[in-house]
Amino acid sequence: MNDGKKAVCLILTATVDPSGISFMKRTDKEQRYQDYKQALAKWLRTDGLDGIIFCENSGADLSELEDLAAAAGGTETEFMSFYGQDFPRSLGKGYGEMLTLKYILEHSSMVDKWENSFLIKVNGRYFVKNMYLLTDFLRNNPDLDAVCTFRENLRYSDSQVFAGSRYFFLNYLFPLSENIDDTRGVFFEHVLARAVHLGLSQDRKWSLPPVVPDIEGFMGTSNTSLGLSPMKRIFRSIKHKIRQHIYAT
Repeated sequence: MNDGKKAVCLILTATVDPSGISFMKRTDKEQRYQDYKQALAKWLRTDGLDGIIFCENSGADLSELEDLAAAAGGTETEFMSFYGQDFPRSLGKGYGEMLTLKYILEHSSMVDKWENSFLIKVNGRYFVKNMYLLTDFLRNNPDLDAVCTFRENLRYSDSQVFAGSRYFFLNYLFPLSENIDDTRGVFFEHVLARAVHLGLSQDRKWSLPPVVPDIEGFMGTSNTSLGLSPMKRIFRSIKHKIRQHIYAT
């Protein structure tokens, strides 16, 4: 982008081989690879993204995914694979995911090119059917630093889909990363919430997402579908609108 606006870049984090990580049930490597392949095919057909970064942290061969992106054309896509599993398994998948995000910010040519950018983090096995509403929201609110949904009396923030400025990742999220320890009950989601609160205490700007993300895929921790029934989707949307009204008053 060369018009001075913030780019909107999708980060897809991936672990083909979770290698005995704590609290993980969807562990079959081939099954997980197919999850990533199916989700990526949909992301490559999604409008509203300036770029896609797919980063895998168990050193897997991504050639099939690269071929898929090359055949699709369209959205600029960067693939990264490294071995980032040499940490105590008890720390959990959230710790590994944080290492992946750090690796991206340190090594991605796309992030360097779009230094003034919004980064939307999504698990690489998921697809968000209403992502266009989030990308439009970010473009219309360039002063935001973080977009996420709080839970548990503001102690926990959903991390399946969240967005932040490059500045937020580097100066608020990453400095708190060593607090993650799933065995002690301190998850990525707790650290994300703390990072947003720290930013708010220093006059950074946060918002709820414009809508509840409509996610499809399978949770790694439970190996269950993320798809919602129409009634549950309506219920969550009502709760979301109530939150928006409360936080705005």
